[in-house]
This record gives sequence, C-alpha cells and structure tokens, in this order.
Amino acid sequence: MFLRGPTTSGVVNDVLSDLALLKKPFSVKLTRKNDIRPFEDASSLDFFAEKNQAALFAFGSHNKRRAHNLVLGRFFDHHLLDMFEFGVENYGSIASFGSSQIILGARPLLVFNGDFQNDPVTERLQ
Repeated sequence: MFLRGPTTSGVVNDVLSDLALLKKPFSVKLTRKNDIRPFEDASSLDFFAEKNQAALFAFGSHNKRRAHNLVLGRFFDHHLLDMFEFGVENYGSIASFGSSQIILGARPLLVFNGDFQNDPVTERLQ
C-alpha cells in the first residue's frame, strides 16, 4: 500500500511510483493526499490496511525539517507492527536507467552498507 502525505515533493512521488511499479500486481497506490502522521496516530493506517488487505506500507511526505521523507512499515493482523523512517537523497528513477520495462516477478536489490549487526534496531531493519 502506497500513501502520500499532505505535502509531498516530486522526488518522493517518484520513489513511491517506482516502488509501486516493482510490486505492481500486488500493490495498491492511493492517489489522494492523506493527512496522516504515522508516528503520532496509527489508527488511520490500521483502517487503510484493513480496507485494502495490506501487510506493508510506504508513506511519503515532505516538509522543511524532514525533506523527502519516506516511511516504510508493516502490519500484523491489520495493526501497525513497526515502521522505519528514511530520508531520500540522490534518487535515480527507473526511467533514468533507460529501462521502462520491468519484468514481472523481478526483485529489487537492496544494499545495506555499514555495521548493522551491532545495533538491534538496524539489524531488524535489515
């Protein structure tokens, strides 16, 4: 499930669109702007998860303090289990690589560079 916040930048919109393309047959992209604050109140996220039968979500927003913000999270039994907040920098879209076709069932490559085994929070993220 892909959601947009009350204000989003073009970079965040591109990230959400490209992630939705990667999960295309199994994704739901909500196009309306939603006044959701995931870290303050998760009840609206729980509602959307139950309505769309979603286990994962991506929420994009943009403001002065947190520019190009992306929140990825997961649900268990339609209740928020955990979520992680990321800042998007130096984003290259799928179209910038010259390939507009994505093969059905292809899996993206995620590279975790750094020391993730010493901190339990970042180990869970990996």
